[in-house]
Amino acid sequence: MADPALPVAHKRKKNTFSWIWLVPILALLGAATLIYHSFYQQRGIEITLSFQQGYGLKVGDAVLYRGIEVGRVETVQLSHSLQQIEVTINLRRTARELARAKSRFWIVRPQFDITGAQGLDTLIGANYITVLPGEGDYATRFTGLDTPPLLELMEAGGVEIQLRAEGRGSLQRGAPVMYRQVVIGTILNVELTQDANAVAAHVYINPRYTSLIRENTRFWKVSGANLDVGLTGLSFHIDSVKTLVAGGITLAIPPTAGAIVSTGHHFTLYDEPERNWLTWRPNLLVDKTLYALEHPQVYNAHMSWENEGYLKMLSHTEHTTWSLPVKTGLIAPLDLFSYPDSAKPSSIHLAFAEERIFVDKIPRVFKNGLALYPHEHNLPSQYTQRTPSEAEDVIIITDKEHKRIIKKQFITVTDKQLWAVTGDHPFKETWHGAVVMAAKDSALLGLLLVDDDKNYIALLPDLSTLKPEVTQ
Repeated sequence: MADPALPVAHKRKKNTFSWIWLVPILALLGAATLIYHSFYQQRGIEITLSFQQGYGLKVGDAVLYRGIEVGRVETVQLSHSLQQIEVTINLRRTARELARAKSRFWIVRPQFDITGAQGLDTLIGANYITVLPGEGDYATRFTGLDTPPLLELMEAGGVEIQLRAEGRGSLQRGAPVMYRQVVIGTILNVELTQDANAVAAHVYINPRYTSLIRENTRFWKVSGANLDVGLTGLSFHIDSVKTLVAGGITLAIPPTAGAIVSTGHHFTLYDEPERNWLTWRPNLLVDKTLYALEHPQVYNAHMSWENEGYLKMLSHTEHTTWSLPVKTGLIAPLDLFSYPDSAKPSSIHLAFAEERIFVDKIPRVFKNGLALYPHEHNLPSQYTQRTPSEAEDVIIITDKEHKRIIKKQFITVTDKQLWAVTGDHPFKETWHGAVVMAAKDSALLGLLLVDDDKNYIALLPDLSTLKPEVTQ
């Protein structure tokens, strides 16, 4: 019998774990993360395009944007219904912004028609896919276009109008619109009207010539060839091969020109001009409204930062908008100066006009979505400014090549500092922060705010008394 006073021995399990093993485990996890990230980046984004025709596209053909390869074709096959061609492409992750819902994809191939030749580079090389970036959410399936989108590829800032004719005649998609034998626009498409009683020609006028399209402008068809019979015999005149084959449209403007129209205006398209139209000599300056206009210089501004945390080496973010230099700093849409709490303070920088500064000040915020960042600079900042009491015609400008007129009937005053732009006037994100000027006297009024599918004009405060240290 054991003595109860003696202690009882218990066997203790030996601890075999050593903290020193944590070092190689963490190293392996880090290496695995980097390897996965590298593979993830190289793998790219897989998206599927559906086309009516394959046009000889094959596996390995390139996906190009602005002449740079951004992806490759992985598979080309018939759909289950045998009605379409399904093309799977691998898009580089650096080109992820091209995979937005409203982006347009099409196959570039040699095309010869009455309006000219396209895709000639594919005569000696393979066909390829190209893309026109759009907006919206990220997507993985798209319906490809059979032909390039004419309107989207044209210079932004023009006006789109509709011409109604009794018959089509020789009008064709891509045919020119001319004024005094100078091409000022293009026919986008020709179709029957909704009531099928007439033909509608949708026309785009280039931004430089929008001031020619007045409420009383007259349009008629041209065939490119004229036959005249006179006392001296017959005379035959050809304007151009393009108008001879594809047809076209020309116009005349009365001596007393009407108001400039906006996108969506309807006109009658005549078969022939009245005799007095050919004698009209309006006193107009083509560039008066847009191209010869003196306007404030706006600058693309970039706010960039790095995020803190375990993935800080893999994450970098930025905001980009247009910005306007003023005496006390830089005024721009508020979201330019916004960054998350995870941003590393020492990494936050603002770049504009070849200058890059460390962000260490608090911007002054205004109620209408603008903000002023205080900063000393040597940029021009003297403007003729006024505060409008009611809506008026405005010109929205980013640079010499991107200007657009908005008529006052498409502007709604929501409050004293903010106007809403209505009607069919979509602006892309690239217009965010564009300067807004009065059409009648070129006075500086405000900046454009692009918020998804909504557009606003934020009126500027009085710049002559603007101070950066007060917060509203």
